[in-house]
Amino acid sequence: MKNKELVNKFIDVINKRNLAVLDELLAADFILHGGSMGEIHGIEDFRRVNSEAGGAVAFPDFHITVQDMIVEGNKTVVRYTNAATNTGPFMSFPPTSKRVSWAAVAVYRIENGKIAEIWLTEDIFRLMQQLGVTQHYLSNRNRHTIPTQRKLTL
Repeated sequence: MKNKELVNKFIDVINKRNLAVLDELLAADFILHGGSMGEIHGIEDFRRVNSEAGGAVAFPDFHITVQDMIVEGNKTVVRYTNAATNTGPFMSFPPTSKRVSWAAVAVYRIENGKIAEIWLTEDIFRLMQQLGVTQHYLSNRNRHTIPTQRKLTL
């Protein structure tokens, strides 16, 4: 599978919450750097954070729409928009029932036909603005954590 196909399939898996096939797409020592989920090490951590126990609770209809994709060597860069409805707790905030969208850019490193690393940058401030929690988030950001195996503080 070519890098572009692999990344598109990964995004499709996330959109459909078909997390059972992540082993086919991610390297065993996979690392995700940054983004609203913090740093994630390994397929199981990624699966858990994106499952019903993690992000799917806060944003069950989460969907990625690709705007641009650039492939160069073993790297693939994707500019995309996330969209979702906040129906569960997120980063210590109660659900708002608001429909939100925010921009992101991810750099995928492919190794041996699998995604080995992702560097993710998201417009979290825009997300917080739409949720209506910007002032509280900025005042208390050291207290807001992401539900990963290790508690990560933003």
